[in-house]
Amino acid sequence: MGEFENKPFLSLLAEKFPNCSRCSKPRAQCICPSSLPASARKAPSEMTVVLRIEKGGRGGKAVTVIDGSPKARALLEKLSQELKTSLGTGGTFGWGENGGYLELQGDQRDRVREMLKKRGIRCKG
Repeated sequence: MGEFENKPFLSLLAEKFPNCSRCSKPRAQCICPSSLPASARKAPSEMTVVLRIEKGGRGGKAVTVIDGSPKARALLEKLSQELKTSLGTGGTFGWGENGGYLELQGDQRDRVREMLKKRGIRCKG
């Protein structure tokens, strides 16, 4: 309940609704992006992401996956939109075991690597 200190009305809500409204887990176990402390959010210069190609389960079509980014919805949404617009491809974003991920249609590794490097984000793969 540390997030509700000095906020008496919110602490009452936390007592009445002990589970997260998004993932339904207890607030202490919640991993939703908005519940992460500021120390868990990384600046772009501190980020290292993994680039890879996946074809499995997609009818042989290649998908570029950018994995290992922070679970910050605003960052993923903005980065996803910028990459999709500049590359002229479709894609999506979500959360996995290693943090947030972006999926872009086609083999875009070289172009994505250059764009992320300009933003100060390190890439592996």
